[in-house]
Amino acid sequence: MTVPIANGKLVLGTWQQIFHIDCDNKARQKKVMITIYGE
Repeated sequence: MTVPIANGKLVLGTWQQIFHIDCDNKARQKKVMITIYGE
């Protein structure tokens, strides 16, 4: 997923949002990787 950032905030449309639903039925350790490209 690529989301632009301007002035330190996500640039999303009026009805856009980001959410995560975890449907795993066992407790597991999870990792999230975020890569930021900038000028």
